[in-house]
Amino acid sequence: MAFREGKVIRRFRLRGKEVVFRYPRKGDLANMVRHINSLVEERAYIAIQTKQTGAQQRKWLNDSLAGGTKGSRILVCVLVGGKYAGSSGITRNKGDARRHVVTLGITLGKDFRNMGIGTELLRTMESLARREMKARVIQLSYFQDNERSKHVYEKLGYREIGRVPKGVNHYGKYGDEVLMVKVLK
Repeated sequence: MAFREGKVIRRFRLRGKEVVFRYPRKGDLANMVRHINSLVEERAYIAIQTKQTGAQQRKWLNDSLAGGTKGSRILVCVLVGGKYAGSSGITRNKGDARRHVVTLGITLGKDFRNMGIGTELLRTMESLARREMKARVIQLSYFQDNERSKHVYEKLGYREIGRVPKGVNHYGKYGDEVLMVKVLK
């Protein structure tokens, strides 16, 4: 596994700003707390709906760093013009029979959406999953009302395989959790 804390995975320019995808480091904690809490305040379509403390995020970050070292998780941070913009994670499924299947998640702050960053991040994560985890299948899900996610996932070849009716409670409104997969080549 090529994980190394802070290692840059990809660097490119978009709309005149440098975009960097890199592995996290412990020094990212304060930015991660601000990011996740801004998504909670926004009531974004994410699983977390209560603000996170530094201790909660520290545990999550430490678990992610440990998972990167063990090869069971890949977490990539996104920086745009030097500002923390989001992250994406891949987690390997447990059990020998399902080691080739990974679960993907992604978050981007609202100031960094609709720029093509999410598309490039997903392509990068697919490449990392294939190369670093020998993944053959990526699974993910989104909340039924999240049209932005649906569009990006479909554009990249993910296909809906089912729904969990009322599988999501988005601040008191129940909706379907849409399940998608992509078989990697």
